[in-house]
Amino acid sequence: MPARLQLIWVQIFRFISAVFSFFKSILGWILKQVFGSLSWQAPSWSLWSAAKLRQVANWIFATRKRALTIVLSALLGVGGSYYGWQWYQQLPKPVLTAYQVK
Repeated sequence: MPARLQLIWVQIFRFISAVFSFFKSILGWILKQVFGSLSWQAPSWSLWSAAKLRQVANWIFATRKRALTIVLSALLGVGGSYYGWQWYQQLPKPVLTAYQVK
């Protein structure tokens, strides 16, 4: 691509970017006038749960033996649940009969 053509595309992109930025600022001002200033803070139970989960993860992975035991137990539980579900699906299905009284 010739340098002059590339320069033109860069200028077009900058112009489009400036237009979008202008509309974004206008839309932001309008939304702030309508809804006010919005801010969000995580609920305390969420912060507490995350801290406890971090503590449990640190305790689990503190030693390799403990981590390996828990990970293998979890994999065994998931695998057993999957194959148990497959076995349950292979059981004979009951025949359902519908009756109608006239």
